[in-house]
Amino acid sequence: MTDADLHPENILVIQLARFGDFLQTTPLLAALKARYPHSELTVLVTANQAELARTNPNLDAVLTVDLGNLAEIAQRRTLLSEKFKELSTAVKGLKALEYDLLINLNTSRVAALLGHLIPAKKRQGSHFGQDRRRLLTAPWTRFIMHLMAHRRLIRFNLVDLLTTYAGHGVPPSAGLTYPLTSETARLASDLLGPGLNGPLLGIQLGSRHKSRQWPVENYACLGQKLIMEQGAHLVLLGTNEERSLGQDFMARLGRTAPQARIRVIDLMGRTSVPGLAGVLDRLDLLITSDTGSMHLAAALKTPILALFMGPALCHETGPCGPGHLIAQVVTDCSPCTEDESRCSEMVCRFMIKPSLVFSLARYLLSQKASDLPGREMLGSNVRILVSEMDDFGTIYRPLIPWPLDREEILALAFREAGRSFMRAGYRVQEEKLGSEFMNFEPSELPGLGNLVRRLVELEEFLPLRKDRGPVTDIIKIGTEEPELKPLIRTLLIPEVSPKTAQGMVQNMRAVISKALSYSSSRVDTGRQSCLFQKAMG
Repeated sequence: MTDADLHPENILVIQLARFGDFLQTTPLLAALKARYPHSELTVLVTANQAELARTNPNLDAVLTVDLGNLAEIAQRRTLLSEKFKELSTAVKGLKALEYDLLINLNTSRVAALLGHLIPAKKRQGSHFGQDRRRLLTAPWTRFIMHLMAHRRLIRFNLVDLLTTYAGHGVPPSAGLTYPLTSETARLASDLLGPGLNGPLLGIQLGSRHKSRQWPVENYACLGQKLIMEQGAHLVLLGTNEERSLGQDFMARLGRTAPQARIRVIDLMGRTSVPGLAGVLDRLDLLITSDTGSMHLAAALKTPILALFMGPALCHETGPCGPGHLIAQVVTDCSPCTEDESRCSEMVCRFMIKPSLVFSLARYLLSQKASDLPGREMLGSNVRILVSEMDDFGTIYRPLIPWPLDREEILALAFREAGRSFMRAGYRVQEEKLGSEFMNFEPSELPGLGNLVRRLVELEEFLPLRKDRGPVTDIIKIGTEEPELKPLIRTLLIPEVSPKTAQGMVQNMRAVISKALSYSSSRVDTGRQSCLFQKAMG
């Protein structure tokens, strides 16, 4: 290991994604600066994100690149060698300095090509192998990819995943970063004006894709109730391209409650990033879908009520930090993808009712348990979660319990397995796990004990040896128990050490065994023995 590995003098982080993605990268930047305080930390972003990046106090330099031009070059039907020449010319200005460490946070081949062209002694994240064709990633990213075929089992927030690039021993994120200044406060005062009384609530009407967007008619119904029953002032937030949503909102409100319009401040298309930050900091609550504004509000510690539907899964990209509420739609086909949605009607957007959101908003404003909605308001496809922080990062637990079913147990088991993969020496903390189970209703779990036995059998084959015998045996277990395939595929990654493999298997077994014990101990005493035997058989 070289001195540059231990004490890199200059570090480049490539983040070419959207506004919210950069904000979710800020804990990584803080962790890198804390670990290497004397290093020069640079970020490479698109021109659209440069203003936001320059506000970050942990950065020494901000570089920009024309991503559209690079994508156009990469898509041309020419030889790979010719593409490299053209791309090399396009990024000539980025090649002046060789970095000790380059971290590429994007999974696209364009970003990998860009990272390949920038001189670096060590590379992390998605990058090309020596053949310049095969993309290499950190081993833990392959574990996440194995889970992507069953996305509802993912319990890793993007913020916490990105922060792992700072290395082992880094404490969990303290939250997203956006510094407020006197200028942001002045801009907010100019935008909001004087004389506001009652709760000040923000509403983010739009989202980057319609499948993530709560219907405007629902927002209008909610807005009327918030104004008439809570005496709230509403602030409409969004981009200039989304202004038609604001006009629709105001028209609907005018038809049903024209007197309420005076308590609405329409700022859609009128806020810069500093202005938006100042306004969000003034809010008592932001109601939004999965948006960049949500992540900016999280950075400012503004309470959030987030509505997740369609492709959006709160466990992946929910608001970072404690105390935020999420209404998550769960259907047979969710989460879908923006490009491949199988539901042309996007009916999940209508499953979260305005009356439910009103009750949740009232609860967040009052913090009175009596204001929580009853189970009957949720329907069969909506779950209410609250964000919390543990010693790994952000988790989302049920605020209103639902049954502890097989899917939830597997999700928690894979979470604990992944944590042992990403943090050396991590082991399940059974007391804390038991507290998590208390947030669910116990239910019958027939056949789950068989998974425990297969995990015990799997552990007997570890550590894997060079001969094919044990490998063939564990592949057979995956064939017989498809639910274990993400684990088994991960164990076969060459970079996974025997100690890590054993930790992953043991942690999964501990979670499932604890779930069986919890459920069997919480049911009617007359059925305990029968239920446990049924689960184990």
